[in-house]
Amino acid sequence: GLRVRDAITLRRGRDLASTAQKLEVRQVQFDHITIEQTFTDPLQPNALKRMLDEYVAPMPVPVTLAAVEVGGATPVAAAINLETVLRLSFAQPRIAGLYLAGLVDGELLEENAGLVDEDDKPTAAGDVLDQLFTKLWHSDESGRTDESGNVRTRVFTGWYTLTATLPDGTQITSEAYIPKAERAKMIVLQATAAEAK
Repeated sequence: GLRVRDAITLRRGRDLASTAQKLEVRQVQFDHITIEQTFTDPLQPNALKRMLDEYVAPMPVPVTLAAVEVGGATPVAAAINLETVLRLSFAQPRIAGLYLAGLVDGELLEENAGLVDEDDKPTAAGDVLDQLFTKLWHSDESGRTDESGNVRTRVFTGWYTLTATLPDGTQITSEAYIPKAERAKMIVLQATAAEAK
């Protein structure tokens, strides 16, 4: 893999995209790019989207944003900036993952970048992250099977508890990780001997 720091800026982003494409043409083997990135105030959503489209989208391999710090002049500004970064990053198909640099303000370099304060209470940014994952990027689906016993649904990538209720009232429960995928994935639930009794 390739690893760079703060490449989602005007000059370095262009350089990274060009370098990655040249390496691919020369058949240098790499299957991932990691960008360690800091986002500071003021963060302009349109400018960030343009940079992601221009510098990240053309990458020949998946990109992970790592050691991400999103700060702001005030706690509210940091929360707005974090939401902007997360929404635009997750909307960019080439980005395979995003890892934050830390949780507590005192552990981070960027002002107001922490998700919890020194007393373990959520900051404004922590509240935004919680709302995104529990309200917006959360899948809680149910449905009836077709004549073959299949249910189709779309869900976000992540861990799920899957439950099927059979005609006799028996419930089958399983946990599964649903990966990011271009095509449909099939998850099979089968009753164990204990559940079938």
